[in-house]
Amino acid sequence: MMKTLLLSLLPPLLAATAFFPFVSGDRSTASPKLPFDYHRCQCDCYVVSGPEPGYFENYAFWDFRRIPLPDRKVNVEQSDNSSNPLLLTKRRVHNSESEPQDTNSTNRTTMDDDEDDSSTLLLSHTAFAYDWKPQKWHRHSNSVGPVPLLNSPENVFFARNPLDEDDPESTHLVLRATRFSDHTATAEIEHYLRNVFHCSLRVRMRVMSMASVAQQPKLYGHYLPNNTTTQGSTVPSGACAGIFIYRSSTCESDIEILTSDPHTVVRYANQPDYDPVTDTAIPEAGSIGILSEPWTNPTTHRVDWLHDISRWYANDELQASKRYGVPSLPSIMAINLWSNGGNWTGDLSVGQSVYVGIEWIEFAYNTSLRFRNAPDDIVPVERHMRGPVARSASEPESDDDVEALEEADRLSERKRGRQCRRPCYLDDVEYS
Repeated sequence: MMKTLLLSLLPPLLAATAFFPFVSGDRSTASPKLPFDYHRCQCDCYVVSGPEPGYFENYAFWDFRRIPLPDRKVNVEQSDNSSNPLLLTKRRVHNSESEPQDTNSTNRTTMDDDEDDSSTLLLSHTAFAYDWKPQKWHRHSNSVGPVPLLNSPENVFFARNPLDEDDPESTHLVLRATRFSDHTATAEIEHYLRNVFHCSLRVRMRVMSMASVAQQPKLYGHYLPNNTTTQGSTVPSGACAGIFIYRSSTCESDIEILTSDPHTVVRYANQPDYDPVTDTAIPEAGSIGILSEPWTNPTTHRVDWLHDISRWYANDELQASKRYGVPSLPSIMAINLWSNGGNWTGDLSVGQSVYVGIEWIEFAYNTSLRFRNAPDDIVPVERHMRGPVARSASEPESDDDVEALEEADRLSERKRGRQCRRPCYLDDVEYS
């Protein structure tokens, strides 16, 4: 029996549906949408498409396509925010880490919050930041990454989406990475949950050059120089856009787009995908996917983390499946854009910038009550000890031995699935 159900959930702190319009169209481009709280009344669990259905108890959806932006030359803190429940006017929301000491940069100025900052809106100024925290940790140069990187909340912002020329209120969430002479300013957001245990994560996004960005805020107190005349519309080589399920460098499932790759290539892997002893890639861990259109076009990237397999999709087309190295511990979700001048990302030229524009994020998931602590280390860069390797898409290997704990979790998930009397389907699926 075919069951089709489109779902949505606003961020927990946002009860106003006016900013999240109904959308219709192709499932790969449209986002799920039903009235607020529908999922609580109608859904016992959430089911995703695939050779084996995945059952999830929780669901969330963040729509970034119609975020009210401040008027140009109007300060966010001083503007009339009474009609905009998204804004946090009293304080900014950041991760709990202390402000890093920048020992690698020189001749920088501090941004004054009272200065004019164009018609953009920092994620850290909105209630979205309670769910997706903009990071500000940094990493010094080393043998793997010779260029220091500094994550900045100023590199995560809402701006008008120029793709929709007929709708001046169309917006997206933008991540920015910019190369300076002595470091790269990068961007990362992490979901607040630290104990996700199996999920289906979907991100509708595209990778962009400066020419595709309508507006952008200041960085370190200054607007970036407009390099569109020299850079053009080509996305510069030397950066990596990533979507991560992450616990540690050996417990991770990821989607990575290297801007040095052909624009239809996406890399999928469970980590580790590299053997430092033999200095070779582990073929069972990673695959290369070839998209039907370039990742500079909006693409729905999806990773399903199930009990014994990881699956990756692009616009609903299965790209890769792996049973090797499936994450086995509660993890976090992260999206980032980075470059450290190493073999994996390559290096941006000084003054170059790369951008990611995110339209929406969809998330069906389970959590673990046994583990509540944070991941073992911060999300990914130094695990990439090598340059990109050529791979072909490969079929899943034979099943690995399943530990007793994983087996118990698997049986528990199946039990929950059988007891789910009111399933909601995230995709057009048919199960006998």
